[in-house]
Parts: sequence; structure tokens; C-alpha cells
Amino acid sequence: MEKRLKKIKGFTLVEILIVLTILGIFSSLAAPSISSMIRSNRIAGKANIISSSIKVAKSESIKQGKIFTLCPTINFSTCADSNEWNTGWILFSDDDNNKEPNNPTEIILIQNSLGLEDTITSNKKTVSINHEGFVFDLPAIGQTIFTIKSSSSDNSTQRCVLINQSGSALIKEKGSDCA
Repeated sequence: MEKRLKKIKGFTLVEILIVLTILGIFSSLAAPSISSMIRSNRIAGKANIISSSIKVAKSESIKQGKIFTLCPTINFSTCADSNEWNTGWILFSDDDNNKEPNNPTEIILIQNSLGLEDTITSNKKTVSINHEGFVFDLPAIGQTIFTIKSSSSDNSTQRCVLINQSGSALIKEKGSDCA
């Protein structure tokens, strides 16, 4: 009787180790670009939230025929005396244009901190929009600039939100000079 050898189907241990090694090499090459993409998307999201807050301020100013002011805050009831917006901001009706809410009912939007892993700064401590939807008290350069930077040294993820006199927000990306 002739013995037939059965063919064993499957992979050898050496083949599996080679495939796992190749996968590990490819994964290590892809990881830095994935983390950069995540950082870039996080910064872009924060720029979009700032832009949306400006749009709400403009809309409410026109709708209610009042001055509305956006300012950074620490306690969500008063404006912080800072150009740092990391801790969050408030939007409030500012009829007397004193850049501070006079009572809590004037506050119509509270934006909590968007996280402290990035910096959000502006060349102004407040953004005020009049009843016609125009930003006033602009700096000498003619626009308010919000700069959102990653805490890493990678400036390619930086975003800038430029607010012009008409209250329009333009988002510039990827390491632009913000001007």
C-alpha cells in the first residue's frame, strides 16, 4: 500500500513573522503622518468654532439691533483681561459698549475651553459688532486676528481666523503669516 502524504495547509511560523515585521515597519512609517493629521483636524475644528461664534454675534447684532461683544473668559460671567482665548469665551449684549456683561441675562453664548493642548490668541481682547453687523474698534491693521497653534513645534497645522470690518471670518491655514 502506498502512503499518501497529506498536504498541510496554512502558514509557517517564519512566514507569519516576516509578514508581522513588514506590517510593523509600515505602521511606524504611517504613525507620524496620522498624528499630524489628527493635530491639523483638531486645530481646524477650533478655527471653525471661532468663526461660528463670530457669525452668531453678527447675526444676533443685526437681529436684535444691538451691540454684541465676544471676549475671553475664565469664569463664564465676566471678560478676562487677556488676549488668550484658551479658557473659553462669552458672547453678550453690550448696549453700553463697556466690554463687560452687566448681568448674566445678557450672555447668549458660552464657549467652554477647547482644551489647553493648543494656544488660541488674538490681537484684540474683545470683538464688538454693531447693530448693522460691522466690527468696530478694529486694530490699526484693519482686522482682528485669531491664531490657533499646536503645542508641538509643528507650525504647519497653524490656523488663523481673520475678522474684517464687515464681520466676515476668513480661515487661513497651514503656517500662513496671518496677515
